[in-house]
Amino acid sequence: MTVKLPAEDHWAVCAKSNRSAWVRNAIREKLEREAAPNTRPRTALGRKLLAARAEYARLGGRGLSLDEVRQEVARRRGER
Repeated sequence: MTVKLPAEDHWAVCAKSNRSAWVRNAIREKLEREAAPNTRPRTALGRKLLAARAEYARLGGRGLSLDEVRQEVARRRGER
């Protein structure tokens, strides 16, 4: 199967429960291959953060864009 969509659209497709497990797994595997870092963390904290990120992605979570991070920080600070 070939799909040409932005990565955030792939996550949306994966999240739908009416998709077959095969399709969800295929998309998830493709995204994990694309997101694989080229460098290894140098510190214990870096390795811990990378492991947490991988676990979150494995459970179906998606990363936030820079704007989404800024909005979340502002919300937590009570600015908006």
